[in-house]
Amino acid sequence: MMDNFLTVKELSKKIGFKIGSIYNMVQRNEIPHYRYSTKKILFKESEISAWLEKMKVKVSN
Repeated sequence: MMDNFLTVKELSKKIGFKIGSIYNMVQRNEIPHYRYSTKKILFKESEISAWLEKMKVKVSN
């Protein structure tokens, strides 16, 4: 099964982060991404899901 890839714009819509914030995270290597040229950045959906899970804050009852 092939994983879906998202553009910066698609990722922004999917997770609700501003496009500029995503570019900043890419520049600081804070988000998993693939760079195919200086202008083409893609994100693998499964890796973004795992990255978001790692950011999850546990809530105590």
